[in-house]
Amino acid sequence: MNYFDNEGLKEYVINLRRYFHENPEISGFEINTTNKIKSELEKFNISYHELNPTTVVAWLGEGDKKIALRGDTDALPLVEEGDKEYISKNSGVMHACGHDGHIAMLLGAAKYLKDIEKTLKGKVYFCFQPAEEIGGGAKEILDFLDKEGGVDEVFGIHLWSLIPINKICVSSGPRMANGDGFSIKVIGRGGHGSRPDQCIDPLKIASKILLEITSIPSNRISTLDPSVVSVGKIYGGSAANIIPNEAFIEGGFRTFSKNSREEIGELIKKISNNIADYHGGKVEVEIKRGVPCVYNHLSSSENAKNTVSKLLGEEAIFEFEPLCASENFGFYTEKYPGLMAFVGAGNEKNGIIYPHHHPLFDIDEDSLINGTALYSQYALDFLLN
Repeated sequence: MNYFDNEGLKEYVINLRRYFHENPEISGFEINTTNKIKSELEKFNISYHELNPTTVVAWLGEGDKKIALRGDTDALPLVEEGDKEYISKNSGVMHACGHDGHIAMLLGAAKYLKDIEKTLKGKVYFCFQPAEEIGGGAKEILDFLDKEGGVDEVFGIHLWSLIPINKICVSSGPRMANGDGFSIKVIGRGGHGSRPDQCIDPLKIASKILLEITSIPSNRISTLDPSVVSVGKIYGGSAANIIPNEAFIEGGFRTFSKNSREEIGELIKKISNNIADYHGGKVEVEIKRGVPCVYNHLSSSENAKNTVSKLLGEEAIFEFEPLCASENFGFYTEKYPGLMAFVGAGNEKNGIIYPHHHPLFDIDEDSLINGTALYSQYALDFLLN
């Protein structure tokens, strides 16, 4: 039993989550979402600063010790499927990654902590971040925290449908990968499809580049240092009997260490140039630096394990493998000590089995009180230590 159980708070958080689920907004356009957040903060007389129309940071308490709690607010451009009563009302937009729950839990924690504000032994910031799905929103919040003199700890939660309800992962070390992209323009010499000997076929070059660069993790990087190189787009040409002048490749790579992150970027450039040169073509390679690894600091992990044990018992602590998916909470843990917790939201018996970004994605709403409790209690425990 969660000793934090509070039926009134649970109902509040569930209703909020359903509101946000019914009214999702895509990255960078979370205007109504932010207005709702502000109205809830005002309802409970919680101070906040509006950084821009989609970004709000609120705070409670006073003191030298400071912790920032972060929740992301954006939805995905996805058509929701299913027949749940709170299905998206915005056609083609869906909260398919749990951010609706993140907003609701963070507001629930703010509401709870407001009631006991006088007992806080420091300052708690509540950071409502937009545009996470496209890697945005973090810089503005981190700049604001810098102006406030910085914080001592950052803490985020991600509801996770592939972790069972009442289980929580707060393991230390790399938890989500560096996420970077690349684009390759292959320049050949076009001509008639009947005379390939008179051409430099960029599609052939691009195909060979694709095969070689996606083999980098198995051929060039240590098997003890997980990495992935993937290609999502390869295109070029206008007709079946015309060899084009140019072809294009777009993809990404995920890593967990700084060394492999740098090495893979350089290898993509080197391999692409070598293959193009061998075939008489040229390439233009752009490495697009994305988000850093979400790294859970050891001291934060130990603190979180104590908090989880206090809330749900030691049996709730769940070991979950690092994810090759990326999350820009990595910008926070790159700058400050902290942790991202993965709160179990799956329930096979109730059919809540679909992964994130799936049109049938959903969460067990009992996870919302677990997350609200974890936000609140972790902040309390941190400020007391």
